[in-house]
Amino acid sequence: MTQLDDDSAIQILKTIAQARLHSGVPDLTPDLRYALADEFDASPKPSSEGDIARAALALLAEDPAFVEPIQIMSRQGVSTLRKSYSDPVTIALATAAILALQTRVKFKIATGGKWSFEIEKKDGPVKLLIERLLSYLPPMP
Repeated sequence: MTQLDDDSAIQILKTIAQARLHSGVPDLTPDLRYALADEFDASPKPSSEGDIARAALALLAEDPAFVEPIQIMSRQGVSTLRKSYSDPVTIALATAAILALQTRVKFKIATGGKWSFEIEKKDGPVKLLIERLLSYLPPMP
């Protein structure tokens, strides 16, 4: 995924995420952000939107269901992708990243409001995406 330019990576991720929106996405509340940082021992690094999109696509590319669509869209170029992305409502990059995370992380909230997670594995693409996402978002209060 590192060969994709920012615009291509962002557009591919949003296209894939739009199709998954029916499953629901948790809001990135301060509580969820603290829980993710703690769970993954994440060290946020400065990240651009393109960095987040590439990290999310790298995670999705580990799932056989997403490999071919990502490869096809990667070859099409941004101008073709924008034409095929016909939904007038664009989704936020952070939402798209959370949708990508949901392929590997189950988000749970207890009655007291405490977040917990079921995770396949914490290293590699999952941790990279968490670090990029947390650094991209505005500072927590």
